[in-house]
Amino acid sequence: MYSAKRIRRALATLALGVALVGFAQMVPSEAQGQRPSLGLLQGQINQLEAENNAQQAEIDALSAEADTAPIVVDSAGEVLGAVLDATKDDVDVLFDLPGLPLFVLQVLPQEIEVQGVTLWFESADCTGQAWVNAPDVQGVMGMVVAVPGSVPLPPTGRTFYVADPLDSPEMIFRLSWDQNKGFCEPADVGEVSAKRVTPLDLDSLFTPPFRVTTRERMQAQP
Repeated sequence: MYSAKRIRRALATLALGVALVGFAQMVPSEAQGQRPSLGLLQGQINQLEAENNAQQAEIDALSAEADTAPIVVDSAGEVLGAVLDATKDDVDVLFDLPGLPLFVLQVLPQEIEVQGVTLWFESADCTGQAWVNAPDVQGVMGMVVAVPGSVPLPPTGRTFYVADPLDSPEMIFRLSWDQNKGFCEPADVGEVSAKRVTPLDLDSLFTPPFRVTTRERMQAQP
């Protein structure tokens, strides 16, 4: 599968080559005392142009690879993300949503699978900033959790939260919690190490059924 890092590296090299070509063309008129031969400069320019052409060919190849890479879309054609792995029953999808860390979830034809979790609150009524147990948020990817929503949300009635593993844990004084039940309860009161979570309504963003396709196939559809 194509790599965003490889594309960025190719673009950076291409930009550097263009800058060097401009500098080489500028040298004969601005250099003081020493004037390189035009033949030498032209040879350097030709070499840089050849390298730039090779980089552009790599970029074009990566773009073509991106068009044929498998992705998951919903019933409205909205792209959930790139397919990382697949079985006959579900696929692992890399989600890249604005303002959130990258995260991976299993997607079935009719549902996005998300693990349940206990949310902690510093208020007595489960309002305000939600938190999760800090040791549960590890690794290099964002962690998505869910609890039953108090108001039904299509299609599963779940409220989703995203935790960033790069966030530093904080000590909070826990007063209430939702133990993946959809309602608030008094918690075991005390100071705990926690990480913030950000609400995310996946059920409103994407509507099943979900299917695997490619951008090339989507573009070819009438």
